[in-house]
Amino acid sequence: MCRCASVDDLYASGDPNVNMPSREDIGRRARGFTERLARAADEFGDSMERASRRAANEAERAAAKVDEWVEKP
Repeated sequence: MCRCASVDDLYASGDPNVNMPSREDIGRRARGFTERLARAADEFGDSMERASRRAANEAERAAAKVDEWVEKP
């Protein structure tokens, strides 16, 4: 297994100084992600509702056509 020199340097120097975001920053990012995800879910639901409405309308039109054809002598 090949290891980079920078990985060896990290382990050799003890505790690496990692710049972790603050708790507040993580919370802000998580809330932002949750809000974006909620908006996307709402938009997806709206799209599905519109598509199902269109499909129902088309089914009703097709059923009306079939009724016309069946009732014609």
